[in-house]
Amino acid sequence: MLAALKERPAEAALLRALGQVSARLGETAEAVRCYRRAMEAQPQEAEAHFELALLYLRKGNYRAGFIEYEWRLRRENCIAPRYAQGAVWRGQALDGARLMLHAEQGLGDAMQFIRFLPEVSRRVGSIYLACHPPLVRLFAGLEGLAGIVTEGDAVPACEYHCPLLSLPRLFEVTLESLPRAVPYLPLAGARRERSARRRVGLVWRAHRGSGNTASRSVPLAELRPLAGLPVEWVSLQREVDAAERAILEADFRAEILGDSFGDLRDTADVVEGLDLVLTVDTSVAHLAGALARPVWVLLPQWGDWRWLEDRTDSPWYPTATLFRQASEGDWRGPVQAMRAALERLAAP
Repeated sequence: MLAALKERPAEAALLRALGQVSARLGETAEAVRCYRRAMEAQPQEAEAHFELALLYLRKGNYRAGFIEYEWRLRRENCIAPRYAQGAVWRGQALDGARLMLHAEQGLGDAMQFIRFLPEVSRRVGSIYLACHPPLVRLFAGLEGLAGIVTEGDAVPACEYHCPLLSLPRLFEVTLESLPRAVPYLPLAGARRERSARRRVGLVWRAHRGSGNTASRSVPLAELRPLAGLPVEWVSLQREVDAAERAILEADFRAEILGDSFGDLRDTADVVEGLDLVLTVDTSVAHLAGALARPVWVLLPQWGDWRWLEDRTDSPWYPTATLFRQASEGDWRGPVQAMRAALERLAAP
């Protein structure tokens, strides 16, 4: 790679790759230098800006990170064009004009960033939200929305639009100032189970087809050290296959509910009745955190930016505890740490 750089110093793709390697090695200054050189080589190319944004955000430099993160909007397939009507909202007060907020990424992203809706409501009187179908019932009770649209719905005419993940930049959010109050999702009438034992929800696999599914997923067999603890297990996992079902029934003696959920409101109703949720980095982690339920999150060594680095807590979700890999692909350490913590929690 270094030889190629000497021959083609302006090759942005190689500079980005070197920046990614440097970032993974903890050489932050070198990674930033590589990304900056890649930007100089291709000023209008979005990928180097995007990688720099992820590095800043992972380090907790939100002010600079969310500025660079706007370059995600120039990447392919980021925003559904039919929602991007009218002018881009810049955070100003709107008198009588309508604003369309839209979720341009995954389910977890939408649940994480919908926390900024109250601040939007202070500036805009008529707000519509475009989101994924599994979120419609969950978001239906949010205050400040004039309506929700999803796939197949007619889109109301709006003079302005804004992606949800642009809100932190508009509000100049820092690690210290981000909204931390939970719960912020409406959930009236959710049931709370009464049991002599702790009821613990379990999710071990990210949605098949989502980004980095393999690195964010734990084979269920590797969670067997947790199975013998004196808790009541509840499987929240969607798409349970035959081998996984056998482990759930024989080892965990779990109540298997997740494969019958229709949407995230169904998941939320069950999560509200649990004492704890154990999950990998997937939408259920954000759901439990947004509902202020205790949630323990299993993370790969090189985790997503929103979980930061070298922390066992999350500024986004005060009820979350993070269990990280010490080495890539090795889940034994975090699983053993989780078992020890769960033993303490389950003790009489």
